[in-house]
Parts: sequence; C-alpha cells; structure tokens
Amino acid sequence: MKKIVLLILIIFLVFNQTIVLSQSCLPNGIEFYSQSDIDSFQTNFPGCTEIEGSVWVDRGNVTNLNGLNVLTSIGGDLFIYFCYQLTSLEGLNSLTSIGGAFMLNDNPYVTSLSPLDSLTSIGGDLIIYTMYSLTSLSGLDNIDPNSIANLQIDGNNSLSTCEVQSICDYLSSPGGTISIHNNTLGCNSQAEVEDACFSAVESIISEDKFSVFPNPTNKSLTISIKNGEILNKVFIYNQMGQKVQEFKPINNTIDISKLQQGMYILEVVFRQWRIRKKVIIQ
Repeated sequence: MKKIVLLILIIFLVFNQTIVLSQSCLPNGIEFYSQSDIDSFQTNFPGCTEIEGSVWVDRGNVTNLNGLNVLTSIGGDLFIYFCYQLTSLEGLNSLTSIGGAFMLNDNPYVTSLSPLDSLTSIGGDLIIYTMYSLTSLSGLDNIDPNSIANLQIDGNNSLSTCEVQSICDYLSSPGGTISIHNNTLGCNSQAEVEDACFSAVESIISEDKFSVFPNPTNKSLTISIKNGEILNKVFIYNQMGQKVQEFKPINNTIDISKLQQGMYILEVVFRQWRIRKKVIIQ
C-alpha cells in the first residue's frame, strides 16, 4: 500500500513539474533593456516557455541572450535592436515560432544567425537591417516561406550569402513586398539573390535530367524532366523580374504565344525543387 501511495505521489510531482516547466505567459509581452533583465527572466517568470505577447530586446548593455534559452515560442513580434554589445544569438536555440514580425536591426557585432536553426515560422515581416558583421543568412533556412509577410534585407554591408532555402522559396512566390538593397555583392539586389538561388538548385539537379525545347520558340514550350518527377507549376518572368505568366502545364507543355519577343526566365516547380532557365521568344 505504501508503495502505491509513493508511486502516485511521484507521478503527481512529475506531472506538476511538467506543467511548471512548460507554460504560456506574459500576454502583454516583455521588454528587456539590460543584461540583468535577461539574466533574471527565468527567476522572475519560472516555467515561462511560451510568451504570448511581443518581445523587445532594446539597447542597454545586453551582451548575451542565454537567459532566454527556455523559450520555444513568441506569440507576438520579436524585435532585437540597437544592442551594441551583443555578439551572438545563442539563447534562442529552442525558439520554433514567432507569431508576428521578426526584426534584427543594428546589432553590429552579431556575426551569425545559426542559433535560429529551430525557427520554422513567423507571422509577419522578416527584417534584417544594418547588421554590419553578418555575412550569411544561414540559420533562417527552416522558416516556412508562406509564413513571411514582407521581406526586407537592407544595409548589411558584409552580407553576401542570402540564398538560404526560406528566402529562395519566398522570392519564387512572394506573399508581400520585397526590399533587398545596400548589402554586398551576391545579396545586393533581389536579382542577385534569385540568381544565387537558381545556381544553387541547378548545381543539385544536373542538366541531363531537365530540358526545355524548342528554345528559341514562338508558340509553345515543352518541359522534359527525365527522372520521373511530376511538374507542378511553371512561371515566366521578364528581365525586370516581374511575373508575366503562370501555368499548370498540360502534358508538360505551355502556350507562350501571347508573349512579346525577347528573353524571359522560365521557372519550373516540382516537389521541393525550383529551377530557372533562360528562354528566348522570337
């Protein structure tokens, strides 16, 4: 009998501990203005792993985010800005979702976004602005592109690698406005990032598995995928990067007779791959 009572007590304690260790909190959000605010978070809000409101990490003497390492989700926005002593985003490794916008602004000594590998969705704008030491967007790879509203990558004067999966997928079918400017070569414009995205994909899928014919053409294009993949959609863009036609191809053939003469970019979508090729319409 004593053993049964002891077992029930243990189960009760474990169950209650689980509740304490994982719970939502702070519906009005929270602002962190100093390192002591970050360090005391888990003491002040024990068991808080899912913040319902927005989170602002703003200015002050914040040097690290380790005190936030229990966070798994933020219901509102996440803004980290003007943190001139912050060198790493370690501490956000467990964060999987942000319900609103995600902005990194003017944190000049943060060099990597790799601690954000677990982040899979946001519910608003993605803004990477004046992150002067950042060279790559690796770490944002796993964000669902459909969860991004508008995209701004601007003023990051060391940033050259933007062709991560989430960004490439968003650019191929954007859900809002795009602003990519004032970075460095490779990520200095939307066109540069798109070129890098397509080069990365084409390096994975060899030429002998994919072809478009006839090219040049003036009436129709047939798309041949030799490895048995199913073609989902086809997009055609002009040289300004504007989408001019969209197709659900029949027998892998599309009618392009309504387009004017010139060079276009053909984008084909099948499974998780997107590939672009230049085509000439006579």
